[in-house]
Amino acid sequence: MADRTIASNVVGLSRLLQLEWEARQATSMDDIAFLAVNETRQMVNFDRAMLWLPWQRRVRAVSGVSAVERTAPFTQWADRVARHMGRQRTTADFTLITEDILPRSLRSDYSEWSPGTLFWLPLRIDDAARDGGLLLMRSEPFDESEIQVLVRLAATFSHALSLLRLRRRGNVQRRGKRLFGRIWLPLAAAAAIAALFIPVRLTILVPAQVVPANPHFVSAPIDGVVERILVQPNQTVRADQVL
Repeated sequence: MADRTIASNVVGLSRLLQLEWEARQATSMDDIAFLAVNETRQMVNFDRAMLWLPWQRRVRAVSGVSAVERTAPFTQWADRVARHMGRQRTTADFTLITEDILPRSLRSDYSEWSPGTLFWLPLRIDDAARDGGLLLMRSEPFDESEIQVLVRLAATFSHALSLLRLRRRGNVQRRGKRLFGRIWLPLAAAAAIAALFIPVRLTILVPAQVVPANPHFVSAPIDGVVERILVQPNQTVRADQVL
């Protein structure tokens, strides 16, 4: 019996490590969403799971289906429940959702859509305005060991989603730099070359003295005092004109 228990624990641990590795190696939100709502069942059994992401503000994935039927009444109710829980920003690792903690607008459908246990695992994703979450449903309560596994997986999915968003931001920045290099740098080089053909007038201030090239001195034959000058400065004169 002890050997069987050890072997079962080893198998469970191996599955957990493999699931965590696949989540962190995921290259898309859809891959992580599929792991969260479907592959988690390998570790803890449940009737239904739904993943809600804060930046999309809607259910991203539902267990057992390839596409979310957003017009279904159950999906719309579960989406409102997840939206409400995401706004709480609770510090708890999980929340057992009961009818009395929900707003009145959601209580009326609780008995119809809840199978008995409604379990919320917050996904705290870096740089997200609010929490995402994994909503699990089943008829019987989760025991302590199952809760520990679910809390660990929620932390794994939170880290995987944060890592994927960080990678995408880095790719966008790198693509932006490459685009700048391919477009703007050639344009800047062309503009610099074109600027070489623009004529630029240069001026400089230096001390100078203006003198006539061929000066002609006018003088009187005798000494005396000039009483008056009959012409203006720079005025044109003719021969034999009295000055």
